[in-house]
Amino acid sequence: MATIRLCRPAEHNRIDPDAVASPARSARESALAIELRGSLDHASPNHGRMQRTVLSGRVGAGAGFALGYATLLALGVTVSSPVLAQAAAPDQVKRGEFLVNYGGCNDCHSPKTMTPQGPVPDKTRLLSGYQASQPVPPVPPGVLAQGKWSAMTNDDLTAWVGPWGISFAANLTPDAATGLRPWTADQFVKTMRTGKHLGVGRPILPPMPVQSLAALSDADLKAIFAYLRSLKPIQNQVPAPIPPK
Repeated sequence: MATIRLCRPAEHNRIDPDAVASPARSARESALAIELRGSLDHASPNHGRMQRTVLSGRVGAGAGFALGYATLLALGVTVSSPVLAQAAAPDQVKRGEFLVNYGGCNDCHSPKTMTPQGPVPDKTRLLSGYQASQPVPPVPPGVLAQGKWSAMTNDDLTAWVGPWGISFAANLTPDAATGLRPWTADQFVKTMRTGKHLGVGRPILPPMPVQSLAALSDADLKAIFAYLRSLKPIQNQVPAPIPPK
């Protein structure tokens, strides 16, 4: 059990150091106690008319955290805290993971391993794109034409051939040199909105479903970006697109 006490100005609007007494409290609870102390130190003198309020309960799994935050709002105390800003991050990453899986991003952006059920994403190289060590297979002449085939792909769906030339699935992991690490969330959103690399560069080529992605909200696109940033970084320099001959 943990207790948070909100005190009068006569007690300097400070959190009782004995209030958070459980030795098993989490680091987040400790950070919250610090943030609450700083917020109350700058509280209005009008709060002094309130009797000492003791909030007791389990601070963990978000319950006590939400209760303490709601109490501060009732007091009229404005709280700006990194702890509060980080609280939604796990949900945002989980939402991004759902959208990536639902949208089939692994179909093109993840190398595959062959199973009795066919090719499946290689979990050790998820979303790392077309592998730099993989040779580009030759395209049979005359196979792409009206009335024949309009597009072809390699054996793990990470390279595609069509009237646009040859496109390679990008490395979406947060690798600093070859992935999305240097990108910002706003650049990612702008890329999806415009269909252009970083929002200003070359067109994003088929089969990337940019029209469908552009229909998502900014919140969903930023959730996708947050999930991609949570992945294991994999160094893999994907080749540049090859224009049609």
